[in-house]
Amino acid sequence: MADDLLTRLIEARSSVVADVAADGSELLVRCDDTGSMQVYRVGARGDDRVQLTFLTEPVSAARYVPGTDDVVVAVDRGGNENYQLWLVDLHGGDPRPLVVEENVKHDLGDVSRDGRLIAFTSTKRNGIDIDVYVLDRSDGAIRCVLAGGWNRAESFSPDGRWLAVVRLDGSYAISDDLLLVDLETGDVRTVVARDGPGAAVAPTWYPDSSAFLFSTDAGRDVASIARYDMGTSSWCYVLETEWDSEASLSSDGQSVLVFHAENAVTRLQLRHGASLAHIRDIPLPDVGTGFGLPLVPRPYLSPDGATALLSYTTTATPMTPLRIDIGQPGTAAPLLPVDQVVPAELVAPELQEIASFDGEPITYFLYRPVADNPPVVMVVHGGPEARFAPRYDPFIIRLVAEGIAVVAPNVRGSAGWGRRFISLDDRRLRLDSVRDLTAVHASLAERGVDASRVAVIGASYGGYMTLAALAFYPSLWAAGIATVGISSLLTFLENTSPYRRRFREVEYGFLDTDRDFLIEASPMTYVDQIRAPLMLIHGANDPRVPVSEARQLHGSLVARGVESELLIYDDEGHGLAKRANRLDASPRMLAFLRKNLDV
Repeated sequence: MADDLLTRLIEARSSVVADVAADGSELLVRCDDTGSMQVYRVGARGDDRVQLTFLTEPVSAARYVPGTDDVVVAVDRGGNENYQLWLVDLHGGDPRPLVVEENVKHDLGDVSRDGRLIAFTSTKRNGIDIDVYVLDRSDGAIRCVLAGGWNRAESFSPDGRWLAVVRLDGSYAISDDLLLVDLETGDVRTVVARDGPGAAVAPTWYPDSSAFLFSTDAGRDVASIARYDMGTSSWCYVLETEWDSEASLSSDGQSVLVFHAENAVTRLQLRHGASLAHIRDIPLPDVGTGFGLPLVPRPYLSPDGATALLSYTTTATPMTPLRIDIGQPGTAAPLLPVDQVVPAELVAPELQEIASFDGEPITYFLYRPVADNPPVVMVVHGGPEARFAPRYDPFIIRLVAEGIAVVAPNVRGSAGWGRRFISLDDRRLRLDSVRDLTAVHASLAERGVDASRVAVIGASYGGYMTLAALAFYPSLWAAGIATVGISSLLTFLENTSPYRRRFREVEYGFLDTDRDFLIEASPMTYVDQIRAPLMLIHGANDPRVPVSEARQLHGSLVARGVESELLIYDDEGHGLAKRANRLDASPRMLAFLRKNLDV
């Protein structure tokens, strides 16, 4: 079943910046040359690339430990997301355990600038809360500095006294508090006091630790740039922006990169670090996106403001570290050699906008092949607090080369269009986002494609949307493919990992008060209405959406005589992280769509 073009597209190297050395002389890159993301040490100009990890599992994060020859890495087993922390020597050798506790989830946070402190989070206390810990390398002591809630350890202040933490709010969807933990006294400050929904993105510090910039939508619809003053414990907006924006300071505080996604396309600006006065826009190659927003890690800006590094992808270029000479517009170039597999049929996506059932503006990207009246695959993004952005996607490229159009919507609830828009699908508004898919479908007949041959596919929350579309609007779809998708919001919340349940209840509904709606909005409740052929793909170790979600739906469809194919990968979790499994699943997906779209 192997497909030569699809194989070459999937095997093209993908790499992302993991960390940059304090002096900017080198960086750590996670690269999938071996078939899963491993860590490489790379010179600042792409020279001297040396592989540091040789593991059977992908590395999820890596950070330098300044003042030592060590790198700390986070690795799970089989996609279970119980990450363990290991030390790897910059000059080679086997990983050494740093924080290793089986069946406990650890997430790597920051490393202090002197290399003494390593921040991480852990579920070890009760399996539900994600507490914040700091490991002191000078004596090996580990202490809990913030207990309770769902926390992310973000960044140390340059002087090592403060640790910024983001704590997710348990009352509002897509809301969180930005906290500062005083590592000397144990006191905790709340940066933004609020009495309703709102979010704050972790800070980028000025070098003397007197202040930091951060992004927040407190009291407004769009997240803009604010400055917090440590001396007065106060903050104010310093840059009003049209789109949800973030900032990244150079190490000397003299320059700042401000970045946002304009209709999901990444844009960069260089500004003065103190005044935030505009210096210049920074052009990026083609239509593309940085490695998600928030960008992880933040774009790196050299102390003199002359060079920037960020992970970037376009429709033709796999994710790769991009080096930008800011003083020379148009000189953005990949830091590493790029494996480009560009078929003649490659097309740039067209941005479309429509009015949904209630008049709400909805945008989508249309990849239109050269073929006349082509069938369509609608690709629904996950999240739901995410977005579809133009990027290198082997499967989309292959579909278009096959003469199949691709439509990728950003329905209500997608991130990047402000607080109001991202909240339009919360809890009992959930099915309005599914109705948006029908509005996109209704517009296709005017786009030169065959609206009678449309399949819908998606992963994670996009998998839920796929299944909901098939169940609630069965006449619209010729087929569906759901990867790690939710078939029942009720059983999903009952069986997801305990540390995720409350976080997801805020978005979807609470088990103790919204059980009726969770049942009402679940595809499993209306499984008798599903009639389109359906492929289900899942990782056996998925800690987010248990594999039972796929098994229960598949079993019901088979019992009713509906065509359903189930692919389960024993060494995967929430998605297919290993190339070998993508090489197995993707040709099967292509063959399934060819058959059911009459290609």
